[in-house]
Amino acid sequence: MSRTARVILAVCLALLARASVATAQEGRDRVRVEPARPTAWQKIELSLPADCIPPAAFDDRKYELAAEVTEPSGRKRTVPGFYCQPCEHRLLGEGRRQSEWIRPAGAARWTVRHLATEAGRHTFTLTLRTPAGTRRLSPVTIDVLPSPTPARGYVRVARDNPRYLEFSDGRVFFPIGQNIAFVGLSQYAASSAGVRSLFAKMSAQGGNYVRMWACCQDWAACIEGVKSAWGRTWGPKPAVEDMPDAPPGRQGRRCLRLEAGKAAHVNPTRPVALRGGAKYRLGGLLRREDAASVVLQLSPGGDRPLDAPAGRWTSFAHEFRADEKQLVLGRLAFVVRGGSAWLTDLSLVELDDNAAPAGPNLLWQADVNRSTIGWYDQEDCSFLDRVVEAAEQTGVYLQVVVVTRDLYMKSLSREDSAEYAEASESIRRLMRYAVARWGYSPHVATWEYFNEMDPGKPTDRLYRELGEYLHRIDGRRRPRATSTWSHRPRDWAHAQLDTADLHHYLRPSTGEAYRDSASTYADRARFLLDRSPGKPALLSEFGLADDKFQRGQAMAKDKDFEHARRALWASATSGLAGSAMYWWWDDFDRADAYRHYRPLADFVADVPFVSAGLAPARVACSDSPAVRAVGIAGKGHACVWLYDPKATWHAQAIENRTPELVRGAWAELPDMPPGEYSVIWWDSVAGKQVARREIRHAAAGPLRLSAPDFRKDIAAKIGPR
Repeated sequence: MSRTARVILAVCLALLARASVATAQEGRDRVRVEPARPTAWQKIELSLPADCIPPAAFDDRKYELAAEVTEPSGRKRTVPGFYCQPCEHRLLGEGRRQSEWIRPAGAARWTVRHLATEAGRHTFTLTLRTPAGTRRLSPVTIDVLPSPTPARGYVRVARDNPRYLEFSDGRVFFPIGQNIAFVGLSQYAASSAGVRSLFAKMSAQGGNYVRMWACCQDWAACIEGVKSAWGRTWGPKPAVEDMPDAPPGRQGRRCLRLEAGKAAHVNPTRPVALRGGAKYRLGGLLRREDAASVVLQLSPGGDRPLDAPAGRWTSFAHEFRADEKQLVLGRLAFVVRGGSAWLTDLSLVELDDNAAPAGPNLLWQADVNRSTIGWYDQEDCSFLDRVVEAAEQTGVYLQVVVVTRDLYMKSLSREDSAEYAEASESIRRLMRYAVARWGYSPHVATWEYFNEMDPGKPTDRLYRELGEYLHRIDGRRRPRATSTWSHRPRDWAHAQLDTADLHHYLRPSTGEAYRDSASTYADRARFLLDRSPGKPALLSEFGLADDKFQRGQAMAKDKDFEHARRALWASATSGLAGSAMYWWWDDFDRADAYRHYRPLADFVADVPFVSAGLAPARVACSDSPAVRAVGIAGKGHACVWLYDPKATWHAQAIENRTPELVRGAWAELPDMPPGEYSVIWWDSVAGKQVARREIRHAAAGPLRLSAPDFRKDIAAKIGPR
């Protein structure tokens, strides 16, 4: 090759290399990476502009973003992406009256969230599939720094004892916690800061687990649910009907009928957040009868007649500028006089300096043609982002109920129907969105499909298909759960449901079972464990109720929450995977009943649930004095809880009886192997060690434990000396 040819070749190769670098750099510039220098076990977020709108953006059959992640070890993961409308948040007010102002801010983005579990160079290759085709973006390389603190990892079913849970590093995870089911809007925890406060209080006392709904329709945070600016699920329904004399292209669309003499108030579930000083355009499509006149009422701004020719659909638009200090849209209503009118396609958008739309429709809840199924509320999703972050900051792990039951229950009646298949597909898409948006976080411990599904519905196929799908897309393989409004052992034994969940309430009509929470929840634990072979079992709702399952009046008299404290110990020492989870979280918080978590948390901190293979044990106990006992045992270890059956919550709070001192009580553990044992006796009320004894057990058989004197109840930990 001549010298000239070599020079030309070198120049060409340099140009090609430069073009390659430019292409990669162009892809990197288009993909935003946050943070720039992440550490292991820190969320990495990659995003790029989204040029589509809901609901199509939520349908992965039309639009799908995924990232192939190559880790330093060479292992590859596929991480699903999701459509995200960024939001701005502000906290308004203080204390219990605090609310959260949430405003869509900026353009929507395609987003991937990933948690790197190892330090080193990670390569992300994003692929975006749209109706126009598939784009594979240039790889993005991120150097992940070592984590300054060790991480426990993700929650999973324990490998060596599947009755319990553990972290991916092998350490035991024993849930102690409660429900905080309804958050946001006008709830007890109305703001993300309020939620964080509850998390922090329980965490400070040893609580580590919260069951939370993301499926609350229009009364609290909800990803997918019925949300209308024209009414509420529990109130009068708006008059929605087919568009009369619909113009071309709008046949079959719906509209709101406006009745003469009545004001149609626009009242979304969350106040519409505005940017002070910004300009907005309110628009829609209107039709009126000859005798009707329509007035737009906007505060501030006053009344404005809407001129529209009678008998045909006419678009209208009204522009206004928000006051400099205005945070939310004021009164908005349509008033009809002298006849009827019809309204559809109502919208409110912020305008840029060129009077062009600068954001999404802020009145999407007023769209009567919007499909509820398949639409994921971006403001509530942004709120839930902050709830997950609050859990991460406080050391709390979440069991998230994802699917709004009432949207799907009727469609899931016949397994061989088209409606069943369509509902299953919609739920699959919703679960994909949840995994993509929050699956990065180790503090999302469990996906729960439904809260209290009808146990008579044929859901086996749904759970099988969903379970197999989540097994593929949720690379962290966190537990999958569901619940029903009464017993359903088929679910507890289902191979694609990883935990067995039971809800049970203390109710007056059940007699002694109502008065004795310790015996009741020990019994319910045995009932559940007997019907859920080889998997973690949880009492994921309990509380003191009336016979209609509403808040029990007796709760006001049990100011020490003794009914809850005894249920915590009975459940935790019966072989369940965690403590029973209280339902009325607002009462629990007002009573500061979190103090009952600390004695239990300290007691179980070093219990070898997994390595010792602990399982329910039949514990014998003394008749005189009469005590009752529950316990777990395995491989030379055991835990026992003894309680005075006369010292029930009812005896203390309702009958005003003071618990007596119990002397000379004992318990026997069957089939303990010969050896020398240490027995630590624990005051389960005060949360402290009260005695330590050494026992020589010469022959196989029952091991007798003589309890120190106690009031109410006492616990023991037994292990090799």
